[in-house]
Amino acid sequence: MAEDELENIKKLPPEERIAKLKELEEKRKKEIEKAKELVKASIEEITKEEENKFAKEESLKEEIRQIRESFEETLEETIAKEEPKAAKEQLESHRDYIRHLREDVTVRDLYSLAKNLAQNVEERGYLSNIQQEMLNDLERVQQYKQNDINSGKYKVASEEILDVLSATKSLLNVLKERYSR
Repeated sequence: MAEDELENIKKLPPEERIAKLKELEEKRKKEIEKAKELVKASIEEITKEEENKFAKEESLKEEIRQIRESFEETLEETIAKEEPKAAKEQLESHRDYIRHLREDVTVRDLYSLAKNLAQNVEERGYLSNIQQEMLNDLERVQQYKQNDINSGKYKVASEEILDVLSATKSLLNVLKERYSR
């Protein structure tokens, strides 16, 4: 369209041609100014959106950190308050839990428990007190099972079971090395 317009202007007498070209020049200058303003406004809008996203992300991270700290403090305070009251019950319950893991949980299930723990810890980025206890329990049960196999309690200890038990031990060791306090 711009070429057609220029061709038509070329056909005009010189004075009209000059007037039309000046008109066209003014029109183009206004269009350029509007485009520059639009670009500037768009850049400002994008900048504000990015700043808002960053501010929201930082705000969410801070909120999550505070909630996490509050939850852990509350949990630890609750445990500290309840500990004297329920110490004997908890100890007995914990012994039963270890006994259950040792006697009723298969080596494959033990590995699954260790793997789930590792995934949870990896997602959180740290090992909570409860997870530390669970890691210790799983490690203890893994050692029990290994001792049971070594002592001959199981008549048949297949290589697959030994491999899974070894993988469990490795996974627990990695968790302990990375995250233990």
